[in-house]
Amino acid sequence: MYRYSVDQWILLFFLYSFVGYLWEVAYVSLRSRKPVNRGFLFGPILPIYGFGAITILHAALPVQNNLLLTALLGGLAASILEYFTGWLMEKLFAVRYWDYSNDPGNIRGYVCPRATFAWCVFSVLLVRWVHPYFDGALQYVTGSWVPVLTHALMAGIAVDTTVSARQALDLKALLQEMAEENERLAAAMEKAEQVKGRVDAKLASLDVNGNGVPDVKEVRDHVAEVRGRAKDHVRDRRDQVYRVIARVRAQRPRPFAAARRILRNNPSARAERFQELIERLRSWEEE
Repeated sequence: MYRYSVDQWILLFFLYSFVGYLWEVAYVSLRSRKPVNRGFLFGPILPIYGFGAITILHAALPVQNNLLLTALLGGLAASILEYFTGWLMEKLFAVRYWDYSNDPGNIRGYVCPRATFAWCVFSVLLVRWVHPYFDGALQYVTGSWVPVLTHALMAGIAVDTTVSARQALDLKALLQEMAEENERLAAAMEKAEQVKGRVDAKLASLDVNGNGVPDVKEVRDHVAEVRGRAKDHVRDRRDQVYRVIARVRAQRPRPFAAARRILRNNPSARAERFQELIERLRSWEEE
């Protein structure tokens, strides 16, 4: 493996990123029963597969004659990469672009035994059968045009990553704005419940008398009426949250459309704080 030049490693990265993209599109589309254009980027590549393949090759090629070690080292290396990539993306964008939380034995939802086993199988297939064909083809990839091609590809992915990251940050900002409004609504609701508790405690000590103190039932009915109006107000405020989303969609159609593109391309994307809002955004998919 060490006979590859830097340019050849770059070409391998893009090749496996493209192959991974084709696999994900086919797999997710079949599961969703509709075409799904997978990925974080605009281009037809999934860098996690490119980095994963390069990582597996570095880890497993030295032991390629041992099937078990190839599977174990390749699967472990790819799983470590998947964990830290998922963790970093969630830290940066507040959204988990893949989620194994429902899988048994998962580690914080970033990796799980099922995915690791898939990486182990992929490692054996890659090292034993797939990569030898590309290895032979790489021997003919020489000449002054190779650096030009790799530089063009790197420039393209740099622009793509910049634009895609900007859109992911727009989605994060939108979700944070909506979440803050929801938190204010929840705080108002909690305060209303506290006031009601104090009023109920006070009413429990009241009796009817002739000194202008109203009937307890009358006071209770009045408090219930006020509380009902307060609940209506809170519901109205919650509706305002969704009206804000609609207004953002109207005023900033391109960023809003980009946010929906990201969610559409990543059906398993989740965010613990923002899941209700993510589902709301997805509900407008057909509009």
